[in-house]
Amino acid sequence: MRVLLATVFILISLLSFEPSFAQTETKHWYSPNHVKLQYAGNNGWLSTGVGYSFLKKKSWLMDFMYGYVPKSIGGTTIHVLSWKNTFILYRIKINEKVAISPTIGINSIFDISNNSDYNLPDKFAEDYYEFNDAMQFYQFIGATVQLKLKETYFIKQVDFMAETGALVIHMADMFVNGVRPKDIYSVSLSVNAYF
Repeated sequence: MRVLLATVFILISLLSFEPSFAQTETKHWYSPNHVKLQYAGNNGWLSTGVGYSFLKKKSWLMDFMYGYVPKSIGGTTIHVLSWKNTFILYRIKINEKVAISPTIGINSIFDISNNSDYNLPDKFAEDYYEFNDAMQFYQFIGATVQLKLKETYFIKQVDFMAETGALVIHMADMFVNGVRPKDIYSVSLSVNAYF
């Protein structure tokens, strides 16, 4: 069932693309304006998806992604779907084509493999876990280097992003149980290609 949901999610995302050669036509509201590839960051070992830009100067990025961790890396195969929101705080323009921006954001991560539970199994006491482990929230800060390309190219802009963050539940452990920051924070690298 979870693999079926992931497949449907990917197919809907791919079907919403507009052809690049139809530049005289208006894009539909549901057509994404960028694709994303991300390494790590509690979003799978490798994840990919489509995204949208909102607000003035495209300062809010919303990405819908599928992530994967192979058994050889995670000890078990993991599949996740995520809804990632990134906010560009401001842009420092280096020149006409390059800008650097600090970012913050939150990612909603849904484990669709058989490793997590949305409802606690009966074998556990009712108050064993305070939260389910199949849905997590990941807060992050980071930086983006934006490179604008020629308007005549299919890809109009490329963003290179680096982020660090932690699952919200782990951040609570840091304050309540004295867990060290180096044990809960992770780093991710990603690239967005805008068309």
